[in-house]
Order: sequence, then C-alpha cells, then structure tokens
Amino acid sequence: MEHEISFAAFIMTYERPHVLLATIKDLFDQTIPPKKILVVDNSETLDTKNLISGLRDPRVEHLYVGYNSGPAGAAKIGLTRLVADGYHWVYWGDDDNPPAFKDSFEILLSILNNQSSGIGIIGAVGHYFNEQIGEIKRMPDERLLKAKLDNVNFIKVDSIAGGQTMIVNSEVVKLGVLPDVKLFFGFEELDFCMKVKRSGFDLFVSTDLFIRSRVKHAKFNYNHPLYVKKKIGELGRQYYSVRNILLILKFNKLYKAFLFQFFKTTVKMFYGFRFGASYGSTNLRMLGKGLWDGLFGFYGKRV
Repeated sequence: MEHEISFAAFIMTYERPHVLLATIKDLFDQTIPPKKILVVDNSETLDTKNLISGLRDPRVEHLYVGYNSGPAGAAKIGLTRLVADGYHWVYWGDDDNPPAFKDSFEILLSILNNQSSGIGIIGAVGHYFNEQIGEIKRMPDERLLKAKLDNVNFIKVDSIAGGQTMIVNSEVVKLGVLPDVKLFFGFEELDFCMKVKRSGFDLFVSTDLFIRSRVKHAKFNYNHPLYVKKKIGELGRQYYSVRNILLILKFNKLYKAFLFQFFKTTVKMFYGFRFGASYGSTNLRMLGKGLWDGLFGFYGKRV
C-alpha cells in the first residue's frame, strides 16, 4: 500500500457470540486488518456483551442496541458511528460471514491508492440490476474472464450483496445516504446500493476476488434454478424479500418491474403446494403477506 487508509469495520450480530468471536479473529487476521471493529449487538441477552468484555481488546468496541433493529438498523448504526469517529472507509459485516480470503481487504483497498474519487462502495462480488423486471442479474462468467485477460482489476457493478466484503466510503454517509431501517431485513443492501448510485457514486468489485470466489464455490457455468425449495423454518424470510423488493421498486418508480414481481410471486404462492400441503400453506401465507404489505407499504419487523 502506498499510504495508510483510515479503515474500520462493524459487525452486526444477534445472539451468536461464539460465531462472532471467530469472525472478529478472521478480520484481524487479514493482511490489512481494520483499525477498529465495532460490534453492533441486536441481541436480547447480554451474552455477547459479556463475551466481548472478556476479550479486553481496545480495538473491539461493543454497542448494545437494546432491541432487534434488524440488519438494516444495525448497518445504519455501524456506518453512522464509525464515520462520526473519523474513519474514511467502513467494512459492512455479518457475524457469520467474514471475507472469503485473507487478502480481501488488501486487494479491495488497493484501488484507493490510484482512484478513490467517485467511488461509493467497493466489494468482492457484485452484479447488475435489471430495472425492467426488478431482479439482480448475475455477472456473466465471460465478463469476468475477459476483464482478467485485459488486466482490468476492478469492474463497475450495480449492487453488492451482504457477505461480499462491502466497504463503504464515508462521503456517502456524510451526504445522508444510509440503509433504510424500515426495511428491517431483506434487500437492504440493494436499496442502499441504489441510493449510492443515485447520489452520483460508483460501485466496484475486484476481478481477482470475484473469480476466486466463483472457483471456491464452484459457481462457474452455474444456472440458478427457477425455484429452490426452502426449509419450512426459512419460509418466513421470503416474506421480507417479497415485501422489500416491492417497496424498493415502488419507491424508485419502477412500476413495470413492480408488476412483474407481483405476478411472479403470485405464481410462486401456488407452486409451493407441489412440495406438500404443509409447505404449500406456509409458503402461501408468507408470500401472500409479503405481497399485501409491499402493495400497501407496511414496513418493519412483521414476521
């Protein structure tokens, strides 16, 4: 690195103290670790607070929210606090999903030595967004391989998902661009990325990290199935995904995409019955509630 970059991290967590400890270690084991890690604790117990206190590490700060603010609320708190503390670049992290490679931070921050102006977010993996149908469009394998062949180290994208080593420019936060806490959970990163782009900033991902990630997870030549059966206990997550994408599309006046997603979800409501009555009825209820709340603008934690 040509010069030291003011870089800190926050990790959002909910009742997973021992998982959190492993992730904190992973972040400090990076070839370029953050100067500080802020633990934004959505937990209802004090187990995480007590465990962090036992670390006695001045580089780790615990912030007890006092209620479950969801990933969106925790991300807003983490970004706001660390930018107020004077850090220029902030890692947005989950307690169970640290960077995939030991040099992830080093590779991502390297772009800032040569080109930091106009960059709002950098990350390891990102994709495009199809505004006609309201869906994230997978980065083509050919685009990645061509970029590597042409020695293009970073690729401009529309969105960077959670768990993909997202690092945010403090200038974005200073302009008041923050996660929408009302979304609570689901597509809060997409919503944030869209706001960052509307504010005139660019989003970049590392060609090298992206390719290494696809190799690691065997995602080259991958075709995502039209429908993936969920575990019964995970069907509630669909509610937030459906509701929030509709709310985001409506806010951005992407009405054609809104209608497409509404129709697609309606089909999924009944398709779930092919996996049995219990699965189908739970799937129908969660997706139906998501459609209703997305249509009429109900936010927050509702499932």
